[in-house]
Amino acid sequence: MKKYVLLGVIALVMLLAVPAAMAADIVVSGNVEQPAIDVSIVGGASPSFGNLITGAACNEVTPADGMPSVKAVVTGAGVTSWAVTASTPDIGHSVPMGRMYTAGAGQWLTDYFQLGSTTYSYSDLDPAISNFMTGTIAETRTDGLYMKQCIETTDLNGAYSITVSFTGMVAGTT
Repeated sequence: MKKYVLLGVIALVMLLAVPAAMAADIVVSGNVEQPAIDVSIVGGASPSFGNLITGAACNEVTPADGMPSVKAVVTGAGVTSWAVTASTPDIGHSVPMGRMYTAGAGQWLTDYFQLGSTTYSYSDLDPAISNFMTGTIAETRTDGLYMKQCIETTDLNGAYSITVSFTGMVAGTT
């Protein structure tokens, strides 16, 4: 019996000698900042050519004429590239995309509407300009909006218009 009491005392001493389990918490936090782009039209008046003139010289409106600008705000960590695409929505009525048209008569101009984001560097909106603005870093940039429309002698009289959408895409590593 002494043996059992002695073993019990030894076991009790061992239990008391071993410290109780301790717990400690640590909170780890971090922010996710995915690359993002916000595209807007800023400043200037509503673009208008006024009366379009037929002839060798095409009709132009530029930032010097008080036209608006396209602003891209690119944010986020790890931006590797970004682009703003200018495009025309499909409006139906068998109107070729990228051309000014009349709303009621279903007429469109022969030549494509042209855009540029730098001084007189134009591209046909056929039906989109995928690299209207581009960059490789997170930045805020505003580019002037240059517009041009050529009129052919075969184009019919009418009030013509076009809707242009600007969409941004960004790529990066996180």
